[in-house]
Amino acid sequence: MENAGSYGLAQRGRVVVSDLVIGYDPTESPLCAFGEADIIIALEALEALRSMPCLKPKGIAIVNTTTYQSLTVRISKGAI
Repeated sequence: MENAGSYGLAQRGRVVVSDLVIGYDPTESPLCAFGEADIIIALEALEALRSMPCLKPKGIAIVNTTTYQSLTVRISKGAI
């Protein structure tokens, strides 16, 4: 049996954020700063809200609007 610490954040119910930079200048940070993202692709609506400060004023947001309940919410409702 594997140690629970060896699983990635997504498998432990945590947030995973990835930045993809095209045309990267090595003298700049590879992470997207506030107001610099041309496009945000969010697989969950609440995470899209957290990322919106990074979007440029005329940027594009692609958001999956499917609602997900966390494991702890599902367990407390007896859904599992």
